[in-house]
Amino acid sequence: MNISNITGEIIERLSTEFKKEENQKKIKTEMIDPIIMYTFNSLYPYIVGASVLFILTFLFVIIIFGLIIHTTSRGE
Repeated sequence: MNISNITGEIIERLSTEFKKEENQKKIKTEMIDPIIMYTFNSLYPYIVGASVLFILTFLFVIIIFGLIIHTTSRGE
């Protein structure tokens, strides 16, 4: 047997097993879901921090815009 034949056969068998519904459910619940939850839990503080900074920046822009309008309207 040739190495390429062996690897081709292994890939074909793995592909067949991965296509089975029960194996897909097992992969999803035991591998993919925990990876996604770990990633989300790791990134959550950064997401919250970025959101707070965005909101504060937006509020400061609104306040500054209001002050500019207020001072220009008093000058005229």
